[in-house]
Amino acid sequence: MKAWVRAWICGWLLTAPLAQAELLTSGNRGIRLIELYTSEGCSSCPPAEEWLSGLQDLPGLWRDTFVLAFHVSYWDYLGWRDPYGSKAFSARQYQHLNARHSRSVYTPQFFINSREWRGGQLPEPASQSTGELRVDTRGSLIEASFTPLNAMAAPELHLALVAMGLTSQVTAGENRSRVLKHDFCVLQHQQLKGEWRQGAWHSQAQWPALPATAAGASRLARVYWIESGGEVQQALGHWLVEP
Repeated sequence: MKAWVRAWICGWLLTAPLAQAELLTSGNRGIRLIELYTSEGCSSCPPAEEWLSGLQDLPGLWRDTFVLAFHVSYWDYLGWRDPYGSKAFSARQYQHLNARHSRSVYTPQFFINSREWRGGQLPEPASQSTGELRVDTRGSLIEASFTPLNAMAAPELHLALVAMGLTSQVTAGENRSRVLKHDFCVLQHQQLKGEWRQGAWHSQAQWPALPATAAGASRLARVYWIESGGEVQQALGHWLVEP
């Protein structure tokens, strides 16, 4: 896509509804949700992000494979403030630690289906499903329902806006003088409660306006996932801007 066309599309998205009405359903398939905790202030993070970028070519992306890069803020003191970093994303990484999903907090750090992954062969999607997730989108309104196959603790709905093709010219810190590229970069994240009705769990949300950082993206995606007891259960995702 030409640069001026990409800029026009992203500029239009900043002021227009993100999507027409659409019904998404996961079925009862197993999934893998990959989280990377990273920072522009971390000199060992660019190779991990480069590897993560390669996952956009997976045939199962947004069907059984979901990829999220959360930029943390705790390395900002080294002299460079990560424009995509968030204290809330740092807190999510510490939630994994507190839930004993890992033994420490560091960058780059990967989790797959809420379990720390230290590299090697990428695990396949889970062989079993825990239930079906349905998401009905009408512009910025999201209505979600999750029907579990077995009894579980009250679920939570997570929503993330993900950006591809972002770049930064870093002028300080450990990555000084480097141009960094980011894919699957989480720009927004919401965590929502819901209620049980007739054997299914329901939640509703309103997407906030796009952040200014989305204007530099080549593509945008929405990712929706269910957690229960701090464990990923099911997920859905889709592109908002086609390549």
